[in-house]
Amino acid sequence: MDGPNTGALDAVRVRIVGFATYLGCGDDAEDIAQETLLVLHNRYPEVADSGEILKLSARICANLAMNWRRRKSNASRAVEIPEATPDPAGRDPEATLIDKQLQQLLLQAIRQSGERCKELLRLRLSGVKTKDIAARLKAKPSAVDTAYFRCLQRLRNAMGEVR
Repeated sequence: MDGPNTGALDAVRVRIVGFATYLGCGDDAEDIAQETLLVLHNRYPEVADSGEILKLSARICANLAMNWRRRKSNASRAVEIPEATPDPAGRDPEATLIDKQLQQLLLQAIRQSGERCKELLRLRLSGVKTKDIAARLKAKPSAVDTAYFRCLQRLRNAMGEVR
């Protein structure tokens, strides 16, 4: 014979799903059973005896279940996000990385700017109107606009004219 027949594998699959569930794999029991069958098919194609297949499948399933538990209990891997996964906004990983780099450049440029520039940015980003900023700083609104414009220009220059 050339390996186990399909009927024997179906019977093994049902038993392995039950065994994986018994081992505590819950909703992943079906996946573990499928992996078990793949290992049987790929590594043991010469085994045709159904008793031997059941023994092998139980050992393979137990090993896969232990690996499954190890992966589930490893908190560092559970939090790990694959690189190819887009962010929640739907952008691709490359765009997300570019955004992060731009944010870091902007923060560095803001840290290096003067106190007046930082204050103008803080007030503008807080939604304070130009005339209110001018009143706080005891300056003309046109002077506030000019100072804000120059602050933005310095930030752009510090970031290397990245757009």
